Amino acid sequence: MNMSKGFATLFVLIFLLASGIIAFQTVNAESFTGIIIKADGSVTPSGVPIQMEGNIYRITADLNSSITVERGNIVLDGANHTLQGPGTNQNAIAITLRGSNVTVENLHVNSWKAGVYGAFNNNTITRNVFMSNYQSHRNIRR
Repeated sequence: MNMSKGFATLFVLIFLLASGIIAFQTVNAESFTGIIIKADGSVTPSGVPIQMEGNIYRITADLNSSITVERGNIVLDGANHTLQGPGTNQNAIAITLRGSNVTVENLHVNSWKAGVYGAFNNNTITRNVFMSNYQSHRNIRR
């Protein structure tokens, strides 16, 4: 390709971008401040992408939020979605387990100070991917 064709192609691309004919869209994970699965089974805030089917709470979109599980005897199924954190230099925990007999599975947990806090009381952490976290699990009781 000669120089004039290269400049012409660049000019056309810039024109199309400026006129809105070609647009690039960034897709972000849904962001909520502190999702809580309460002891009574309700989820707050309302409208978060978590579907409840019996004792299974299935995440239906990538999230930029921590999750606190107060209810026991449930499965938190990440359905291979990502729980993206604010970075390891922030004092943030991805998932805090306060209930007993909770299973956390199929979740990608990235960039948190700790991935899971409260992996005791017969809780199970299985088939998850932990990447770029300072710690994957914290087993300290409050």
